[in-house]
Amino acid sequence: MVNQTLNLRGIRFSYSRRNPPLFTGLDLTLGNTEGPTVLLGLNGAGKTTLLRLCAGELKPSAGSITVDTGVAPRSAVSLMPQQITPIPGFRVVEQVAYSAWLAGCSSSESEKRAITALKAVQLDDHLTDTPHRLSGGQLRRVGLAQALAGNQPIVMLDEPTAGLDPAQRHVFRDLLTRLSSTRNLVVSTHDTFEIDSMYTRVVVLDRGRIVYDGTTHDFLERGGNSPHAAEEAFLEVVGRAGMSR
Repeated sequence: MVNQTLNLRGIRFSYSRRNPPLFTGLDLTLGNTEGPTVLLGLNGAGKTTLLRLCAGELKPSAGSITVDTGVAPRSAVSLMPQQITPIPGFRVVEQVAYSAWLAGCSSSESEKRAITALKAVQLDDHLTDTPHRLSGGQLRRVGLAQALAGNQPIVMLDEPTAGLDPAQRHVFRDLLTRLSSTRNLVVSTHDTFEIDSMYTRVVVLDRGRIVYDGTTHDFLERGGNSPHAAEEAFLEVVGRAGMSR
């Protein structure tokens, strides 16, 4: 695994001057743990915005986002968004190669990386298919291949299994487990299922604030002996009143 650390310091962000800021003075370090990190939060907590800031798609109005090796954040971070949109007229391999090209690869290198990424997500038998003919789960894997094709060491995934059926979710979780040995994965979700078996670090975001950042073991201990320890821990961290928001 290539270890690069992404540092967010004093981040302030608002979508418009008329709205109150979503983040004020947010500090967070990502990519510095062995094993995947899960970013938990209720809908509207700011998870997607935070990931887009990390990937360089949004710019903070104050604060800094840096990588400890000195490279630009966009050279170290890739993002798989919630919605994967097929590009009209493109084959699967071309859609993934386009992402590699956007990351700075030559045309020939982009295709090589696309094929490698599609093999990694078990779609190498769909290279010449058109993306809009794929199933929902397969299209999500195309999105994951796009995030891998640029070869950035930190890969962020925004609700990657939302809406998938149990079989598709199982395939995707297996892929993430294997990929975690070569990439620093940060996965946002509001689903506490299988936290104990998938992640080594838990970060909880609530209304634009980091309210928990620690090991999965310590997080689950907050849930006591409950058979639903992750849910109980999440309720304890964000406050049970917050679940009614």
